[in-house]
Amino acid sequence: MPSLANEGFPYPTPVCNPDGTDIYRGVFQGGAGPITPTTQRVNIATDQQPVPTTLPPTSVTGTLGALNAVINLAIGGNSTVVLDLFGTSVSTVSFLASIDGVNFFPVAAHAYTLSGLQLAGLVTFANTFPNRLVIPCPGAVTFRAITTAYTSGSVAATARAVSAASLLSAVLAGQNDLRASLNASASGGALAPRHIVSAATTNAQNVKAASGRVYGWSFANTNAAWRYVKLHNVTGVPTAGAGVVMTIAIPPNGLAQVQSVAGIFFNTGIGLTTVTGAADADATAVGLNDIVGDLFFA
Repeated sequence: MPSLANEGFPYPTPVCNPDGTDIYRGVFQGGAGPITPTTQRVNIATDQQPVPTTLPPTSVTGTLGALNAVINLAIGGNSTVVLDLFGTSVSTVSFLASIDGVNFFPVAAHAYTLSGLQLAGLVTFANTFPNRLVIPCPGAVTFRAITTAYTSGSVAATARAVSAASLLSAVLAGQNDLRASLNASASGGALAPRHIVSAATTNAQNVKAASGRVYGWSFANTNAAWRYVKLHNVTGVPTAGAGVVMTIAIPPNGLAQVQSVAGIFFNTGIGLTTVTGAADADATAVGLNDIVGDLFFA
């Protein structure tokens, strides 16, 4: 079979598409030596269709407004799911995938914000809608979103399976929709602050009497010793030194500031106390104005 070369003969022979455009300009050489300069232009044609580099997207819509409400999406060979959740609800939505359509396993999600994609590291999102999520499902044939905890409200869900090649455009396509929804009302998609100026007590208070997420905090300590904000997973007013699930340590005359994209989930409620000791059982009251700042939650 002849081979292509670009040396050894002064008259290169063009190899062309049917429309006359060159694919390669060189010299044919075979086992018997170079072909002659009188060789005619060669057209290479085929009836084979181009091989697609991306798969067509598939999508499904549904409502997650009750316990065990579910939407299933046939991924169709795509590798990623983009999921939009819109509505007002106190609920938890879990994400699963299956490689056989029967047995499902949890999958992690990336939260899409106006500043880009952030790894969520969690398989559930609760309470704060709208959300745009990007969920890798390599090798899976079916994606599932299911309400695994429900108190009230309803969430409209739209899931779209996309190939890796078209993932970026699929995510960016909804940026304006997400921005418009967030700006539609003063509270739509926004976080709520709990402002604290400590009294000379443990400042026990109920932040939220239902499941929710803590998305960050900014606390200043005006004392020369460490002070601590303790968070409790309770629906009522917490008791200092009991049921502590998280400690925010504030350095002497310093600041404690954190912002989280995915949030920290409290499945019962959010309670807060302030103490002077690091131990979970400590119930020693702080001083007047020792701690000043805000907790951000939804």
